[in-house]
Amino acid sequence: MEYITGRDNSVVKLYRKLCSARKYRRAEGLFTAEGVRIVQEAFVYTDVRVLLVQESFYHRNPALINAYASVCPRCCLLSDEVAARIAQTQTAQGIFCICAPRGEEKKLDKPFTIGKIDCSSRYVFLCGLQDPGNIGTILRTADALGIDGVVLSADCPDIYSPKVVRATMGAVFRMTVYTADDICAALRDSVRQGLRVHAAVVDPSSPDVRQVGLGAGHAVAIGNEGAGLSREMTDCCSDRVTIRMSGSAESFNAATAASILMWELVRSQG
Repeated sequence: MEYITGRDNSVVKLYRKLCSARKYRRAEGLFTAEGVRIVQEAFVYTDVRVLLVQESFYHRNPALINAYASVCPRCCLLSDEVAARIAQTQTAQGIFCICAPRGEEKKLDKPFTIGKIDCSSRYVFLCGLQDPGNIGTILRTADALGIDGVVLSADCPDIYSPKVVRATMGAVFRMTVYTADDICAALRDSVRQGLRVHAAVVDPSSPDVRQVGLGAGHAVAIGNEGAGLSREMTDCCSDRVTIRMSGSAESFNAATAASILMWELVRSQG
């Protein structure tokens, strides 16, 4: 196991660049993961290229790290100073990795094409969301509920950014996620192929989600946290749906709204 004490080490520089730059992650086909649970998931679902472990963490968990080292091509022991330099959280656990997607599709961003949509399944379209935490929470909930796929507009946060990966708690490794360069075209094409796509709107005149009967062959489209779906995006959907509220709040948080709608998508498994 390599011992790294210098902040200018090439692996340290690589890790930091992957954390900070979406373009660099795409170019290299690599991303990072941090924390005991997420690194564990990475070893199950991705190709881990480099394992980085803070020296104090290794001394507390030698059996675990030695098991990882036996299947990882490169393992590095970090001084406390170097570990602090690459950590993306204030209370870092001391274990990190650099990994790549596993399987036939090696790209970090799977391009959306209508040929990949099964119109008997359940999908979520995320249109112009900006908060990485919301993206991560939605992916985690989608994984838990068994949603078949999530389609992101190109201006959504990168699903392999450290904040999104942390918020998914490993779900990003398991979920089928696509990126649509033209989200309006993706919505129109999905409707044309027979998928019932419901635009989530804050509109008391729209049908309430509890009366719509979402299920197989349906999808929901969630808009930007502040502005919601644009008129053009809404017009590209086949239907509208709203979540009727009894309190005084104007709207739900985007991740909360998505969770409610996804639950309705799967509540009836018919």
